[in-house]
Amino acid sequence: MIPIAIIPIFSIGCTNKTENNRHDFARQLFERSAVLTKMYIDSLSNASDSTEIQRIALNFNNRITSLNYEFPPDTDLELNEEENDSLIKLNKMFTKMMHVKDSIISHPTVANDSVIINQPEAPNEKDH
Repeated sequence: MIPIAIIPIFSIGCTNKTENNRHDFARQLFERSAVLTKMYIDSLSNASDSTEIQRIALNFNNRITSLNYEFPPDTDLELNEEENDSLIKLNKMFTKMMHVKDSIISHPTVANDSVIINQPEAPNEKDH
């Protein structure tokens, strides 16, 4: 009878340890994701053309995907509400910065080209 009473105690001890370990992984994922996202927001703020913006967005997508694959499946489901909300805010900031920078860069400051390119005229046959 005593061994049966001990089993639930052991299982409770293992469950808490496993849950703590899973949240430790989730915390690491959160911290690394937050740092990575902030780094790419900073890169976007310094982007000088639309090609650079697209390169940054593609690299961010690749890096964040690779980061998620470094952790066990469903680690992100262990994030607490505060961590999850923080990542959502950071991702919204990244997306907003990308759209703002792209709209600023893609719209010219002058309506038309202010530079006239002079092309040499074809020589007339009469001139020869």
